[in-house]
Amino acid sequence: MKSNRPAVNVTSDPRRPQTAAPKVDPSKITTWPPAQKYVIEQFYGNATIASKVKQLITNQHSQERRCWAEREALVAKHNGRLEKQRLAVELLGILGGSVGAVEQHPISCENDKPELENYDKKTHRMMQDLAVLIDRELKAMGVPFFAIKHELVVLEEDKAGLEGQQIDRGELRELQRKMLKLLEELFKD
Repeated sequence: MKSNRPAVNVTSDPRRPQTAAPKVDPSKITTWPPAQKYVIEQFYGNATIASKVKQLITNQHSQERRCWAEREALVAKHNGRLEKQRLAVELLGILGGSVGAVEQHPISCENDKPELENYDKKTHRMMQDLAVLIDRELKAMGVPFFAIKHELVVLEEDKAGLEGQQIDRGELRELQRKMLKLLEELFKD
C-alpha cells in the first residue's frame, strides 16, 4: 500500500538539526596535511581572507623591489664616482697635470662600503619589521603554524621532551615557510 505522505529528504529537512563538521582549531594544528586542508577549505573560497593575503603578498614584494632598486641606485652612484675619478686622472695625465693629488685621496669601493653596509643594515631591520607585521597578520587570520598555541612549541634544547602534538621551533619555522609558499601559490595574481 502506498503512503499519501510526500517523501521527505532527511538531509535537507529544515526542522532536523544539521550536524556540522567539527570546526578545526588552527592553533592546535602541528602537522602539514591538516594545515593544508584547513587553509584550502577555510581560506581559498573566502574573498575577505583572499584579499588580505593578496595585499600582504603585494606589499612584501613591493617593499623588496623598492629596497633592491634603492640599493642598485646606491651601487651605481658609487660606480659613477669611480668612473669620474678614473676620467679625472686620465684627463690630468693628458694635460700634464699632477696625478698624485688625486691618487692620494682616491674615491674607492673601500670608502663607499660603510654607506652600503648602513643601507643593508637599515633594509635588514625594515624587512625584519615587515616579517613581524606579516606574522602578526597571519596569526590574526588564524593561519596554521602562525596562530599556534605556545605550549605546543618546544625549544630546541627541550626536544627530548616532545609530547603528543608538540613540535620543536625549527620544525615550526620550516612549516611556516611551507605555509607561506602555499599561500602565495593559492593567492597569486
